[in-house]
Amino acid sequence: MTRDRCVRPGLIVRALSIRLPGRVILRPTSLAFHAGKIHLIIGPSGAGKTLMLRALAGLLDEAGAVTVEGEVYGANGDSVRPVLVPQHGGLLLELSTTENVSFAADHAVQGGNAESNALLQQLRVPPDQPAATLSGGEARRCAVARALAVHSPVVLYDEPTAGLDPVTAAELASAIRQQHDRHRGTTTIIVTHDYETLLPVADEVYLFDPSEATLRRVPSDDRQSVTTSVADALARRPQTTSVPPAQGWPSLTECLMWPLAITGQLLERLAAGLGQLLAWPRRFRWAVRFLCHYVRVLLGPSAFAYIACAGLIAGFVSTHFTFEYLPYRSVLEPFVLEEVLAGVGFTLYRVIVPVLVTLLIAARCGAAAAADIGIKSHTGQLDALRTFGASPRRYLLSPLLWVLLLGSLLLGAVAYGTALLTSLLTFSAHYPDLGAVFWYRWIHHRLALEAGGWGGATAWVAGKLATCGWLTGLIAYECAHGPQRSEQTVTAAITRTVLLTTLATLVVHVVAALVEF
Repeated sequence: MTRDRCVRPGLIVRALSIRLPGRVILRPTSLAFHAGKIHLIIGPSGAGKTLMLRALAGLLDEAGAVTVEGEVYGANGDSVRPVLVPQHGGLLLELSTTENVSFAADHAVQGGNAESNALLQQLRVPPDQPAATLSGGEARRCAVARALAVHSPVVLYDEPTAGLDPVTAAELASAIRQQHDRHRGTTTIIVTHDYETLLPVADEVYLFDPSEATLRRVPSDDRQSVTTSVADALARRPQTTSVPPAQGWPSLTECLMWPLAITGQLLERLAAGLGQLLAWPRRFRWAVRFLCHYVRVLLGPSAFAYIACAGLIAGFVSTHFTFEYLPYRSVLEPFVLEEVLAGVGFTLYRVIVPVLVTLLIAARCGAAAAADIGIKSHTGQLDALRTFGASPRRYLLSPLLWVLLLGSLLLGAVAYGTALLTSLLTFSAHYPDLGAVFWYRWIHHRLALEAGGWGGATAWVAGKLATCGWLTGLIAYECAHGPQRSEQTVTAAITRTVLLTTLATLVVHVVAALVEF
């Protein structure tokens, strides 16, 4: 099975170790993955193979519970940026197959690659087809094409045949071998527990043994030895270490410093979120593409219908119940009708509509944004972006913040417009003899008399809407962008987002009310 190819190192690992709280994943390990070869790392499910692969790709810096030590570098001692193909492909589902490959090519270290359609054709992937409509096998082959478009010297595959039927899995393994041979000099590393499918295409085989937390080479030309080694590893349970005992009660100093630490972290994240408004991607084409994506997700027709209905209800309730239950109506109505109508207009514009709109945006758009980011994390799309050198914060968070910031202003205007419509209709129904002319004359009378006039009032309203929209996007991203290992964690991130965004919205309005009024 071993092929005579170049034996120069492609990726060097020195004293790499990985630990989780209470468990050692990998003891200090040093080895060299040779260029021009396919290296197969096999081991049982749950052994920690994916964590090791993410460590090789340099993607564990955001996983706070994982401790990684050691060095990973290229053949000449230089840093190397491996390309990771996540377990489910990690395709950007809002893009087509051709756009996925073009995105990777545009972020290649050595410049763009015009071979997108050629790579897709070689791997039998239909061009210009929405990535979300691909079958499992097509999605994996498209992910291979996208990884190769980067021309990285190291390509990492995480369980490339997981969930595929035997025929499709064998076809994908053959495609990986063929493309590896086309791009001579590439170092290919595959982690899998499906060794029977991928063993025939491997040049070197390593066993990831969870019971000993080691990675060791096994003779790849002896299939029986590989099978026996994996069977032995499966028979042994992973080695664990005792969890450190819980510490006692914190000291008085720690209790006093805790609020300051939390406040400092909060202010730091808020400042970073403000800076993110100006941190646009270096590729303008893709910045616009993701901006349009979030416009569709967050500001579709349903969002406007949703907010418009809220405005209709607000206008009716505020007008109908104010005049229907006016105290001493028969006596006071001739004297205070104008002022009451002006008060309704002031309350709608300054309080009711801003509060209602921002709470609904926090709930609906916050949940939609968290779901989008959470799914991207769960399916490996964020990892794929990072391996291409495309920062998810620049490509996803920045467009998300701008869409919610500007979208909140637009939705607020829609809600206020519909509130005025139902207020006019309701007032005309109560006072048909006065009608629209009287309503139009007095509905904004108090707003015009405020300090600063319409300009001052509008600045406060716009500030509250924009702040709440920006906070909604920032909270949704912070809650959902971390490692999402299952659908349950994505759901938990969405729930946490809704709770925090509505709370933040209420805090903004309370603080603004104390200063504003």
